[in-house]
Amino acid sequence: MGRPKVLLLVTGSVPGAGKSSLAASLAAAIDAGGRRVELFREEDIRRHPAFAAVVREFGAADEVRLGTLVAAAAEYVRSARRARADVFVLDALFPYLPSLLAWGYSDDEIADVFARLAAVFEGFSVVEVHLDADARSALARADAREGGDWLGNHIAKVSRYRTARQVVTLDDVVAYYGEAAQRSQALLARAPWPVAWICADGGEADALVKATALIARGASRT
Repeated sequence: MGRPKVLLLVTGSVPGAGKSSLAASLAAAIDAGGRRVELFREEDIRRHPAFAAVVREFGAADEVRLGTLVAAAAEYVRSARRARADVFVLDALFPYLPSLLAWGYSDDEIADVFARLAAVFEGFSVVEVHLDADARSALARADAREGGDWLGNHIAKVSRYRTARQVVTLDDVVAYYGEAAQRSQALLARAPWPVAWICADGGEADALVKATALIARGASRT
């Protein structure tokens, strides 16, 4: 039998950490290494048929039911089983953690979603690469990249999250992401797949070197 197909989950603690750049670079490196790879970019969720119900629910209520998320994951994985690619690099898609935190789900509910996703992923080799970054610096990078009033709009967006703190200023947003990173670390320690934690503050090239090395070693938790 051949090697199992791979789901490579690229996630991060804050916008501007470099998730999309790392996902694209990993996909390119895997392709150059001779394996057939498919890159799912963050924006692809709006047009991939597996996520049509997710997009509809979010458009109507700014959040999505857990059952809808898991069903979308199952549909995507079914399509991946049929695809020619061997490796699927997913930019900020599974395991939906930033959204689950923003929508106010409890740690136990999120752990249950992880378990349900693990059942969906059966037969695939799954590795998660999680970028951690200084929130203030990462947000500044995202603001410079996006332009306009991205940062002001993002502060307004985070103010609508179901959080224990009131979010009004940039400092409030930085504090939110600090708390979310701590919760994420505890939650991902319970994930039923290997998670490689990488500090992204050293830049894109450094993150790619670290991610490639960790994936090659089986992405043991660090």
